[in-house]
Amino acid sequence: MRVLLLGHPVDHSLSPVMQNAAFKALRREDVYETVDVPPGRLEDYLTMLRESPPYLGANVTVPYKVDAAGAIDELDRDAQVLGAVNTIVTRDGRLKGYNTDVHGAWEGLLGKVRDSLLASRILILGAGGGARAVVAALSRSLVARPAVVVVAARRAEARADLLAVAEDVGIRATSVPWSQLASAAGSSDILVNATPLGLRGEDDPLAGIALGGKVVLDLAYRPGGTPLFRRAWREGALALQGDEMLLHQGAAAFTLWTGQDAPIDAMRKALAAALDHATSSRDR
Repeated sequence: MRVLLLGHPVDHSLSPVMQNAAFKALRREDVYETVDVPPGRLEDYLTMLRESPPYLGANVTVPYKVDAAGAIDELDRDAQVLGAVNTIVTRDGRLKGYNTDVHGAWEGLLGKVRDSLLASRILILGAGGGARAVVAALSRSLVARPAVVVVAARRAEARADLLAVAEDVGIRATSVPWSQLASAAGSSDILVNATPLGLRGEDDPLAGIALGGKVVLDLAYRPGGTPLFRRAWREGALALQGDEMLLHQGAAAFTLWTGQDAPIDAMRKALAAALDHATSSRDR
């Protein structure tokens, strides 16, 4: 059986390394493959998943998580509340959408900084599927909740949609246009980059903003660290990038596809090796 990763771009993804290591660890013959989906073609691939028996399901990544939610036959609670899907399970010609990014954000991104959440001011860059998952993950804590979440995004409609999600899950939130990013970042304790900026080494989206003493969480990840991640460490911030979030959301997705507990140690080892190899290759 096959599992697809649907997105644009997808060549940077380490999900195939991680998921194929999981299949191998459990002696399964399934294969995880990437598919670069051109704009406007997502529904064609969803139709293929419905009609072709070799598929267990798929992952969905940037920029199709929100679009997928509107094209799936059934949604689980997290996917329905967030209006975003990152995992699809194929059963009898029907597609059920899940959002395992919420689990990934809670365990892999926020797990090491939960003590910093209480009464904090959190700035989230972006308002897409990743940002929605972070907001939902923040609502999982009954005690260590932030004082306020501020959303900075270019499109007013996207900001409004994310504020509606925050209200649904009980998180106090407000928004600012991208032009006010610097002032919002300066007054925030925790900065979360939920945009794709950094996946391909693009400029640090918080360039010019002092990061020392803050918590900096970058959902993007790349070998050697994203520009934002590297600068945050240099300036003395507590910084994490998105590879641990990738690991935990992937483990949850694996269980949905297979019905088996994910071999998370094998997945973590494969992911770390792939990041180390890519870093070494780049630095030669």
